[in-house]
Amino acid sequence: MTGQPPSPNGADGRDLKTGRFVAGNRGGPGNPFASKVARLKSALLESVDEQDVRDVIASLVHQAKNGDTVAAMFLLDRALGPAKEEPEEPPVDVKELVLHCLEGLSGFARRQIIEIIEQEVQQTESPEVIPRPG
Repeated sequence: MTGQPPSPNGADGRDLKTGRFVAGNRGGPGNPFASKVARLKSALLESVDEQDVRDVIASLVHQAKNGDTVAAMFLLDRALGPAKEEPEEPPVDVKELVLHCLEGLSGFARRQIIEIIEQEVQQTESPEVIPRPG
């Protein structure tokens, strides 16, 4: 025991009910490398001018035009933004789809259509799932 009374704000300076930092909390020590990174960025910006950047871009364009796919991808990602992958759609559950489509039909018609579809599905290789048309 250190002799100090327990903090009503918890061990990390946060309010126990809301989880927010309480007034007067100084926070953490920060990033110990921030000042070094700032000095390195300053040195880089002092060493490179606008024409240097234009020369690098021209070199990338030249490499991309000559078949360098890495240069082309880098250049296009920077110019247009990275390509977004489209999520793969899950396969269609045939039974659910058929039942959804038959909701408004009368009992007899519905049973007849379900019977015909089940006969057709039994003849296919994958009776439960078919891929979405693409």
